[in-house]
Amino acid sequence: MRFVDQSIDNTHQASMQGRSELRIWLAHFLAFGVFFHQFLSSKWSFGILTTSRRYGTDFGSELPGPAVMAYMRAAETSIHKAFAASVPGDVRLMFAYGSGVFKQRGHGDEKANMLDYILVVDNAVQWHTANLARNRGHYSFLKYGGPDFITEIQRKYGAGIYFNTLVPFENRLVKYGVIATEDLKDDMKNWTTLYVSGRLHKPVLLVTDNTNADTKTCLEMNLRAAVQTSLLLLRDTFTDEELFLTIASLSYAGDFRMTFGEDKNKIKNIVLPHIEEFHLLYRPILKDLRMIDPSANFRTFRQEGSPASRLALLTALPANIRESVIREHLPDNRNKDVNAILTGVAYSPEVNETVFQACHSIVNRSSWGQSVKGIFTAGIRKSIVYGSAKVKKMLKSLKAPQS
Repeated sequence: MRFVDQSIDNTHQASMQGRSELRIWLAHFLAFGVFFHQFLSSKWSFGILTTSRRYGTDFGSELPGPAVMAYMRAAETSIHKAFAASVPGDVRLMFAYGSGVFKQRGHGDEKANMLDYILVVDNAVQWHTANLARNRGHYSFLKYGGPDFITEIQRKYGAGIYFNTLVPFENRLVKYGVIATEDLKDDMKNWTTLYVSGRLHKPVLLVTDNTNADTKTCLEMNLRAAVQTSLLLLRDTFTDEELFLTIASLSYAGDFRMTFGEDKNKIKNIVLPHIEEFHLLYRPILKDLRMIDPSANFRTFRQEGSPASRLALLTALPANIRESVIREHLPDNRNKDVNAILTGVAYSPEVNETVFQACHSIVNRSSWGQSVKGIFTAGIRKSIVYGSAKVKKMLKSLKAPQS
């Protein structure tokens, strides 16, 4: 009997040692990925805000009042609801996004594209435990590390989200990401990674909404911040199209995949077919911006480009963007307080470039980390298949006529 107990104990120890070795090996690889990203970002700049960067100075506005949430909601009989029923139900928020849901220019029938979902959960360990029991085949080899290990990979690396990809469901392919409620709220308030918060800058399709008042406030803060940041990148007069292209560009600034691996017309493809959906999402906020003068139909806008207005907008930036702006100007202003530094930036003719670079550095860092992590969360085979599809889209976009 002691021999049996010792055998079981040895097996348990070997399993624990295997998980420990897997964790150490993966940590080393991810650390190398971060180092490689830092090396590249010190040599080259992968900017993507081409639409908004050419516009001159910015203009400010006072903080708007509460926004009325206007995300569209999925029908009860839709495939989205069916997929929601196929995973554990303890989900705070679930939304669909991307070309599989919203028709994009040059993509043909959206039903031929993969369905993309993000699931927000309060307890990631608990949720992955239930999902491993129900949908173990969705996971890569990381499933052998167990739910605690998966959650550690989810929250510690990249953008705080764990993706399962190329999952077959009702004659479609699905990719779904899981993020902790706490991490999403932090990203929406502070733009820690601008990854999931950036996806919520665009119209999405709500599948499950069990959000409380605090999370709804964070969602509204995120939309306001998108407008306020974009105003610092736009000239004094601009159109609705220019505004929404700039908003949609924020979370792609610095994303290396826009240099290689993404459709070169991605931002226009997202915005131009869905101008009206953008209006529904942002018009309540635009009505509340006292220092914006919109036309009657909200198709053109004028903003006041004074240093005082810029300072108001700089002060209201999400914490991670604001701190990045301050750090960039700190070497020349070590004896000045934060308000003095931001005042100097507000008077600078390059304020839009400063804000752009702040977005760039945050997105560059999170996109590299998330992409390296994706090799493991998807597995080698799926990573090759998924990456190949992205490259094909990119090559197709290069051949397409520019508009």
